[in-house]
Amino acid sequence: MAKLEIWVHDHRDHDHQIPGPIIRPWPNSIYDWPGENYAGWRAHYGTWSHYHDVGDTPDMIGFFAYRYYLWDPSWFPLSPHRVKDNAPQWLGVSQPVFDTYRSFWSTWDGAEIKRQLEQCDILQSAPYYLSSADYAADVIGDFGASRSVNDTQALLEVTKKHGFYEFNSNKIYHWIFITHWTIFDRMMREMEPLRIELHERCNGLDSDNQAYKKRVMDYVMERVYPLWLLKSGLKFKEIAQLQGG
Repeated sequence: MAKLEIWVHDHRDHDHQIPGPIIRPWPNSIYDWPGENYAGWRAHYGTWSHYHDVGDTPDMIGFFAYRYYLWDPSWFPLSPHRVKDNAPQWLGVSQPVFDTYRSFWSTWDGAEIKRQLEQCDILQSAPYYLSSADYAADVIGDFGASRSVNDTQALLEVTKKHGFYEFNSNKIYHWIFITHWTIFDRMMREMEPLRIELHERCNGLDSDNQAYKKRVMDYVMERVYPLWLLKSGLKFKEIAQLQGG
């Protein structure tokens, strides 16, 4: 039987996802590589590094955040509401309902997910669509206006160097997804050279955005990922992103 693992990254010290047949929490630690300012990316990097060290990789792997899960009506019945005008598939429910959904995950075997992944490469969190009402109408332009001018120059140069920039678009895809291990491994290998270069160049020193300054590389890699996704040529199915509260 195909093995599926979904990791829920969580920086809190309480209320973690209850482990189940396919899901388990990834409590972030200040010691997690590649560093605290990567925030949720540490779950991706940590699992990738772990399985390269020990082997026995799962057939499929996915990542949620403690506030954001994927949701499909074929998995579990809910009646969510839209939470963002520019993201029609970013949906919300009350915290008690969200907790019920989390409890469901602690017992579910994910059979429908495995079936869906037979038809595509990635089950991908649906995007946020940038527009002129935002800081800018594309992934990198918006980053420059809302985060850091200096770091955006680094992002521009590095993505152009590695052939990512031409896939700049108005869609921000979060790194909340479920995919085949081979594709996840490919993603990490192809993004790693960019991560290393950007790690050396991005520091947020010119930014007034305090949230950004606390986790610079988290925000930077959030902009690299959608460029990789569109560059990859892979077939992905957009799935609603669900949050509670």
